[in-house]
Amino acid sequence: MVRAQQTGKAKRIVYVVQQSSAEFQARLACFKEGLGQLGWSEGRTIEIEVRSAEGRLETLPVRKRT
Repeated sequence: MVRAQQTGKAKRIVYVVQQSSAEFQARLACFKEGLGQLGWSEGRTIEIEVRSAEGRLETLPVRKRT
């Protein structure tokens, strides 16, 4: 079994979705469960920040590649 390295400051994961927050809750729960199986613990080793476009992709910022 592979385990996540659990030293130092918690890592941040930004979860960006197109749909409204109510629509992706089941997927987010599965994502968190999978991370837990790999040894990551929300609030201890990782922080999960969720950003939703609420169905409006044009509201998401565009990042240009350099």
